Amino acid sequence: MRQRIQAEEQRIQQLRQQEDQLNRQRRAGEEQARLFEEDRKRHEADLEAARLAEEERRRQLEAHMRQLEAQRLAQEEARRREEEDKRMEEERRRRYEEEQRRQADEKRLREEAERRRLEEEARKRAMEEELARRKAWDEYNKQQQQAAAAQAEEERRRAAWDEYNRQEAIKADMARRVAEEEERKRQQAWAEYHAQQEAAAAAAAIAQAQRAAAEAAAAQQAAFQAQQQAAYLAQQQLMQQQALMTQIQAPLVTTIIPPQPQVKSTTVTTVKTVQTKSIFPIPKLIIRVVRASRLKHKNISKPDPYVKSFLNGNYQRSTCQKATLDPFFQYDFEFRNVDKTDVITFQVYDDCTLSKDEFLGEVKISSGDITANRGKEKTFILLSREQRADSVHGDLTLYFIFQT
Repeated sequence: MRQRIQAEEQRIQQLRQQEDQLNRQRRAGEEQARLFEEDRKRHEADLEAARLAEEERRRQLEAHMRQLEAQRLAQEEARRREEEDKRMEEERRRRYEEEQRRQADEKRLREEAERRRLEEEARKRAMEEELARRKAWDEYNKQQQQAAAAQAEEERRRAAWDEYNRQEAIKADMARRVAEEEERKRQQAWAEYHAQQEAAAAAAAIAQAQRAAAEAAAAQQAAFQAQQQAAYLAQQQLMQQQALMTQIQAPLVTTIIPPQPQVKSTTVTTVKTVQTKSIFPIPKLIIRVVRASRLKHKNISKPDPYVKSFLNGNYQRSTCQKATLDPFFQYDFEFRNVDKTDVITFQVYDDCTLSKDEFLGEVKISSGDITANRGKEKTFILLSREQRADSVHGDLTLYFIFQT
């Protein structure tokens, strides 16, 4: 048993010795690798230093070559300058001789050139005078053509304006004739109404006289019946008169209740007022911008006006009229479902190409304006915007069209 333990201990000791030997070998290998790596780095550093030294020598050699090249160039430049000085001296001598010859030639040519110059100046003056005369004549013709075109345009505009005024006069005359006819019919109806009133008064007087005579000559019952009959006839006439008044003065309608046969006659009159049916909301409203006049002249040139409309956040724009203070638009703006509380705004602007469009005035249309001008044309004064000091003047003519 002891021998076995000793053998085991010897084997463990041998293993430990082998392990120590392996560790020593491993450390020796690592030390050799470290030394090898240091040798390699040192060799690389030596190579890099040699390379840098070689480059430094090469740079010095190149600098020396450049210096030699500069010296060579300086020598060549000095030689070139010397040759140039010789050449210039020769050139100066040659030029002096040529100058002498040239002065002699110039003196001869100067007289010839002076003569030609005088002749050329005379010819140029004649040509300039001719060109100025032709230019003045062309300018005169151009002005005459522009004046003729402007006159033709003015005549065309006046003819259009006269035609428009003639149409307006025809419309006004027709409206006046219709109004006169309506006034004649109304006066005739009023005359008939007064005649009926007088007849009713006369009938009432006759009935009263008859009642008085009947009360004196006959019994109270006969007088009472005659009185009832006269009152009934007067009430019938009054009903006819009130029906006629209803036809003339709509929407007031008068209803008369005839008296009932009682001991005492009692007349009860009931007047019912029929309210005019509201036109709002309007399913489709068309407002035609006919024209604008006397617009503000803010720039050197005349404005290029156009019209914008605004209703409940919806925006529309008309066509632009060029260079005029009295534009004719004839442009229809269409609005849907216009309510009584809505306000339609029309704004006139000058279409500016290089800057912001300039405000020329605005018109606000309420429900009252729409109702009062149905099927009519009306002119509104252009106003400034709220809480702004806009300098505006002029007016805007609108025509109101209803479509259901």
